[in-house]
Amino acid sequence: MNSQKYKFGYKPTKRRRYKVMLILIASVALLAAAGTFIYADISRNTSTVVEGERRVISQVLSDSIQQYVVDEALFTFELPGDWEEFERRSTDSQNSITWQEVTEGQAGRVLTLYIDAIPAEVPVNRLLPVTAQGPRLTFGTVSDPCYTFTGEGTANVREAVNLRPAPAKWQGVDFLCNLTNPVTNIVATGSIGVPTGTDIVGLNGESHRYLFVYNDQNIQPKYSILINAIRSFTAK
Repeated sequence: MNSQKYKFGYKPTKRRRYKVMLILIASVALLAAAGTFIYADISRNTSTVVEGERRVISQVLSDSIQQYVVDEALFTFELPGDWEEFERRSTDSQNSITWQEVTEGQAGRVLTLYIDAIPAEVPVNRLLPVTAQGPRLTFGTVSDPCYTFTGEGTANVREAVNLRPAPAKWQGVDFLCNLTNPVTNIVATGSIGVPTGTDIVGLNGESHRYLFVYNDQNIQPKYSILINAIRSFTAK
């Protein structure tokens, strides 16, 4: 009787183990197939555009750095929020305000605005042509480094130190090219027919002469800072 009971109970147990193994194998196969399908679907779907009844593409820009509004008696314009005023000079030969970027690692950016009293010679490496349109300014294209189209200019620093600043012209605007130091990134504004600066008639009807000089000694200069300052400028 014991032998018969043992044999009678053994067979179902063996069958159950066999069924469990089949179920496990089938489950693994199904999971593998599902994973393969999902991976292939993701690989095929490389588009980042979501389309529906209407196709809308937008970009959200970070607002972590607010604008710094420069608001003076004669003018107003905007700089990035991480800029601040650095110094003011008021002499017979120079009336100017200078601002600089204060973010760590970006302190090589400086903007100086001369008002009426402007030095006779301001050697720069690039020129941005501007034109007065009422109390506002329109602008052209920032020039290439002026040593590339001025006199005996050279990119060789050792040879350049023996040169003197020389008259240059970009898009019809005369300026003084800093041939002595070709590796700096100093950009000035200028207008056709004006020796230095731009004459602008403000909203009050008064005319003043302005000259922007932007100095950017970072590895990747941001000329857009100067462009945005010009774009937002209004003479009062």
